[in-house]
Amino acid sequence: MISDSGFFIGKSCQFGNPTSSESVANSAIAILATRRQNQTMRRPREKTRHYLVEWREHRGLTQDQASDRAEMSKSVLSRLETGKREYKEEHLAALAFAYRCEIWELLGRNPLIEPEPIVDLWGKISPKDQEQARRTLQSFIIDKKTA
Repeated sequence: MISDSGFFIGKSCQFGNPTSSESVANSAIAILATRRQNQTMRRPREKTRHYLVEWREHRGLTQDQASDRAEMSKSVLSRLETGKREYKEEHLAALAFAYRCEIWELLGRNPLIEPEPIVDLWGKISPKDQEQARRTLQSFIIDKKTA
């Protein structure tokens, strides 16, 4: 038999053979209270810091433009940016491609504050200009013999 509250009442009830619908209800309330308590005791998921919004803004893109470039929906991008959705490697790879950066930079470098590393700039210099760039950089190095 089912009580008005939707709980099974009878000798084979999982709550230990209650004798009345009142004891079934009390048992059910106790179980639900324990479940609620366990749920509230769980630690909230820590958000991993990332720089998805900063990279998008650094490239001058709207969420619509960025989601098109990354081939993901705008809602997915929004949820990733706000931390409401955990990112996966494929999300980061698509966004790194869309923002023309490395995956690690999405997680570890704020492009609005930190300049691009010189090592990364070197790869963007054409081969014919690399010798001139090398000489220019060497001119900033203080020669220990003359200093």
